[in-house]
Amino acid sequence: MNKISFTITINIYLTLQEFIYYIWLPIFSILLIITISLLVLYIKKKRNIKKEMMLKEKYIEEREKLIIEEINNIIQQFIKEKDGKKAVIQSYNSLRTLLENLFNIKPEPHMTEREILFEYYKKIPSNSFREILNRLYSFYEKVRFGEKKLAENEIQEYLYNLKEISNRIRYAVT
Repeated sequence: MNKISFTITINIYLTLQEFIYYIWLPIFSILLIITISLLVLYIKKKRNIKKEMMLKEKYIEEREKLIIEEINNIIQQFIKEKDGKKAVIQSYNSLRTLLENLFNIKPEPHMTEREILFEYYKKIPSNSFREILNRLYSFYEKVRFGEKKLAENEIQEYLYNLKEISNRIRYAVT
């Protein structure tokens, strides 16, 4: 019995030029296409995120302007009518709405006004902002829950603090 055996040996010897042309160049081209595609996707995603952030900032600014305008209108009404109790309650409630929106504060229905104020303190970065808010709340508490009228100097102090906090809202948000 004759056994036939044969071996096929393929020896591939490529020159450097052939290696670059047949192996390295196609791999490089594929990697380049993938890199460019990923770069384009990254740029598009970054633009979308930037647009979303700008829209969100614009919404916050517009909402902030509207509520500050509302507070200023209440101040003007307050000065015209000399109805301190009503103006203090309305302006404090408008300020509370503004703070809840700007700082994403969601008070629970069972919370007291003082507890809600402490929730604001946790989220508001500025100590001076907190102090002014606390002074406003003390006037609000006196009028709303104490059923007392504010003295003329208290009315002036409340108006001053309300204007001060309206001016500082922009700085507290940033």
